[in-house]
Amino acid sequence: MRARGWQVALALLLLGVVVWLGARDGAWWRDVCSGAPLEFEVLTVAELPIPLIEVYGQKRWAIGVDVYPGSGAGQIYVLLRRGQCPTGGYRIEPIAVRLVRRFAAYEIRVQSKYNIPQPGQMVIEVVTFPAVGLRIRADRKLTGCSVVALDQDGKVVSRAEPVR
Repeated sequence: MRARGWQVALALLLLGVVVWLGARDGAWWRDVCSGAPLEFEVLTVAELPIPLIEVYGQKRWAIGVDVYPGSGAGQIYVLLRRGQCPTGGYRIEPIAVRLVRRFAAYEIRVQSKYNIPQPGQMVIEVVTFPAVGLRIRADRKLTGCSVVALDQDGKVVSRAEPVR
């Protein structure tokens, strides 16, 4: 099926309007492209709410991300799990948390550095289960947002169900 000239012109006009609206409303455009930064606080597993500590006990063997709604409307708790590691020296360091708009829904992207021990580095010889908790705050309601854990290069490590 061939596109007619008027169809191409209409498509270009609509694209131009979307770009113009995005440039006019910088916050909207930023949320779609790179996301708005969110405030976060790094927590140990012991500082997380009890339901997330229980999830860690059940799922610590696997890489993943788990979410629990906080007491406030603009607050959630996130647990990042590295899974079973053969020695000490493995860590998760959160770098940034962003709220990205995806059509009608929002996505919380947690970018972290997944550290591994260097060859020859002195480490404890015991199986470990590295994990880190986050308390994320925003000026809007975060329920309904899905959470995605990314590595430092932006590749998806794990996804969680939307916050309820």
